[in-house]
Amino acid sequence: MAGTDARVRVNNADLQNAFSGQVATFQFIASDDVFFSASEVTDSTEGVVVIVGAPGDALLVGGAGDDSISVSGNISAGGIAGSVDGATDGAGIIGLGGADTIDLGAGNGTTDNVVYKTAQDGGLEGQNTGFDTIIDFEAGTDQIIFSVSTSAGSYVTTAETGSGFMGDTMDKNTDNVLDVVTNPLSIDLAAAELAAYTATALSDADLVDLAAVELFLAATGLTNDTTDQVLVFSIQGAANTAVYSFASNGANGSVEAGELSILAVVESALLTGADYAYG
Repeated sequence: MAGTDARVRVNNADLQNAFSGQVATFQFIASDDVFFSASEVTDSTEGVVVIVGAPGDALLVGGAGDDSISVSGNISAGGIAGSVDGATDGAGIIGLGGADTIDLGAGNGTTDNVVYKTAQDGGLEGQNTGFDTIIDFEAGTDQIIFSVSTSAGSYVTTAETGSGFMGDTMDKNTDNVLDVVTNPLSIDLAAAELAAYTATALSDADLVDLAAVELFLAATGLTNDTTDQVLVFSIQGAANTAVYSFASNGANGSVEAGELSILAVVESALLTGADYAYG
């Protein structure tokens, strides 16, 4: 599809009727903004492939299935609410459910926001599968965003898959600033919102083995560990970084594999706390 702006929404019926038996592929070459949304695709067996090249802003939203979303050129997928023509949310890539593959395009020099609206946007708790794979993430330029529903949020449209806004639950002092602790030996779950581990001895394979991650985190004590306390972990391996959602299921003062969900593996990029934000 080519033109000045491109705006496309698809739902379950669209994919089941028009693309029965084949992968639904959408390619956009626009001279300005692109808004694509499969958020109404709640059938987890249906995935989409979205390929975008444009000089403007883009908001690209997947659905419940395993989607592939890629951008190229100087397109911007990071911006404030209303920056994309025809969309309420700001520019960004929102995979929603499923094991999505998100390719941000090598060396485009623009800020790309990969947005997690709910804690269900990655793998299931205790499972080593179902997570997103993020490619060509530029640490220090691109951002992983946890959406908030406040006036400071740029991604306030309610998702049809998952529940709630992940950032609302994480932001314990409601100041819209992500409170990060780096390489901690102890974590206060009443205050900390993201724990970033850098220069670890873990291999990239270890990052997707929750038993290995539990063993790595065994030396980290948790205080104020009460049921439903939440946290995000960012852990570097040899070349990759994995992002985990943690929800405590008991006051035992330690992290267990069954309390972790793998949100994403960021390939060939070593992320620090500065690469995450609310939005």
